[in-house]
Amino acid sequence: MEWIRVEERLPRAWREIVLVYIPRADGDDDIVTAWRDEDGWYDRLECRDVPGVTHWMPLPAPPEEH
Repeated sequence: MEWIRVEERLPRAWREIVLVYIPRADGDDDIVTAWRDEDGWYDRLECRDVPGVTHWMPLPAPPEEH
């Protein structure tokens, strides 16, 4: 899987949980799980607004053995 620029394409399903990349001016970039709706991106765990998302990718498949 590769990162997808948000300008190129957004996740097909609204509220689909994906990995997002957020670059920071201080160099302390973030990668978090998030979802989006018509108002923007939201952190999956804290349900807070996630501004500045530049890239996203689908989550990997879970392991076959649990």
